[in-house]
Amino acid sequence: MLPYVRHIFHLYIKCLDIIIEPFIWITLTFRECDRKKHDLDAQLENLTEMLKDLQMKQQDLEDEKYELDNLTDKQAAILAEEEAKYRILMKDYEYAKDREAILMGDR
Repeated sequence: MLPYVRHIFHLYIKCLDIIIEPFIWITLTFRECDRKKHDLDAQLENLTEMLKDLQMKQQDLEDEKYELDNLTDKQAAILAEEEAKYRILMKDYEYAKDREAILMGDR
């Protein structure tokens, strides 16, 4: 090759490097961003599924708590009723005991 053609060819290659290198970098960056976006989308989908599962578990626990609260209230009402019956029986017993003592004292 002639020296000036070689020089022009060399300059042409340098110009191509200067022009193409940023596009290669941009392409690589775009690919990296696209890959990261894909990974983040997959993570978001997984987290969304986990959130749905947790919300269903929370709802199940709230339902169970509601049922247990109702059962506890019913049991508390039954206990209060039984305690009232016990107090009445104890009063009757004390009254019968006093009456028996009075009757024994009269003999």
